[in-house]
Amino acid sequence: MLAIRLCMLMCFLAEMTVADRYYDASSGRIVVLLKDDDDKELKDLQGHWELVEMEIDGTRIPRETFHQYFKGITIKGNDFKFDGHLADVITKIKIDPTKSPKLLDFAMDDAKRKSEGGGIYSLECATLRIAMNSKSGARPKGFTAGKEDDGFIVFSFERSKKK
Repeated sequence: MLAIRLCMLMCFLAEMTVADRYYDASSGRIVVLLKDDDDKELKDLQGHWELVEMEIDGTRIPRETFHQYFKGITIKGNDFKFDGHLADVITKIKIDPTKSPKLLDFAMDDAKRKSEGGGIYSLECATLRIAMNSKSGARPKGFTAGKEDDGFIVFSFERSKKK
């Protein structure tokens, strides 16, 4: 019976994403150090992202319109920086990729502006989507922008080759 339980435990541990595991002789237990999934996901978000689509309150905004003000973002560490309007402002981000949908919290704090809120994001290959509410700060439940004047914005970015 003990051999079966130990075998099941070893199979479970083998399937986990782990950085390290070891046997602690003093306690007689296997100690597992998990990798930080947030760090891996944050590493995947690093770099420059070009804004390719934007939807506000259910209305798709023409590319030539939003590119006058906002062309993309750059993520470096926990810093999120806009290209274009607000380029002088660095926003701090925190993610939680373990939730569904994945969560993104942000805090912008400089001499002229102070803002914080939450949104959701999805990262699939070279496409990053972010949804947020510009009015109430309520976190969206999905990537559908909603009805007129509700404040929901959905951004779609593609990974840029720009360094």
